[in-house]
Amino acid sequence: MKMTFGEMIHAARKREGMKAHEVARQAGVSEFTVYGIESGRVRATSFYIVLRLCAVLGITLDEAAAATLYELLPPNLGDIPDPVKRRLLALKGPPSA
Repeated sequence: MKMTFGEMIHAARKREGMKAHEVARQAGVSEFTVYGIESGRVRATSFYIVLRLCAVLGITLDEAAAATLYELLPPNLGDIPDPVKRRLLALKGPPSA
């Protein structure tokens, strides 16, 4: 099953046995940012924030990129050229059931 970036952050935080305030302190972001990203109310507003959260929680950039693409790509890619569309869909992966 595909996860959003927020779901991935939450699962990694629980796996690591960390509280949101610990992740926030180590990543140099606010606790509100961590909870907001986990809940989907806040998007990771910069690549730098994504990098820091991934470093703290042991998430690879490939995993983070796939989760972010899963969140951001619309189901219909419209007028995007076919070769690009195929590559984006391959990154996005099969739809979840």
